[in-house]
Amino acid sequence: MGKTFKSVLVALTMMGAPAVADIRMDVCKTVSEAAVSIMTIRQSGVPLISILNALKDNSMFVQVALVAYDTPKYSTKENQQSAITEFGNTVLLECLRGSGQYASN
Repeated sequence: MGKTFKSVLVALTMMGAPAVADIRMDVCKTVSEAAVSIMTIRQSGVPLISILNALKDNSMFVQVALVAYDTPKYSTKENQQSAITEFGNTVLLECLRGSGQYASN
């Protein structure tokens, strides 16, 4: 996904206690929810520079935005919603796998 995003995942991986698993899950859910919001904004046609200006102090979410803007903007609501859902799911899976929460297939 991105260097900063991967750095966050590595940091999460270093956390080991069972109670930390809940924290990792919460962090991944938050990142996924942010990814859904970012992709929703992307699909509505907001320019990337607007997102980058809004996220300038949060490098992890900037990385998520850059990945989102690599996805085409779709013209139909159905395709837009599909892109939003798939992006949120992908980010959640990558976060959970990267944090060691779940193994990849």
